Amino acid sequence: MAETMILDKYTETAQAGGELRPLVETLADGRHAFYAPITVNAFCLKCHGKIGEAMQNDHYELISELYPNDKAIGYREAVSYTHLTLPTMSTTWGCGGGGGGW
Repeated sequence: MAETMILDKYTETAQAGGELRPLVETLADGRHAFYAPITVNAFCLKCHGKIGEAMQNDHYELISELYPNDKAIGYREAVSYTHLTLPTMSTTWGCGGGGGGW
């Protein structure tokens, strides 16, 4: 499934008030793609929003002091996702010769 389709599906589900769930798909080459939704809401924006709007100036000062290299600010409410592609696994690849994968 194309990544834009997954983001569209998560966005539509969130707008309809539905539950966002992780998704795993098997790719043509046997690898697995894992997608997990990430929602940025008003609670997140207290520390990661726009300074002077969702994030108060005194919060920004404290965060800057505690995390001087942090650049995770300026966000807005949104739905996104994280994505991992996992290699194929052989059933003989386990520990101790017992077969069983990981």
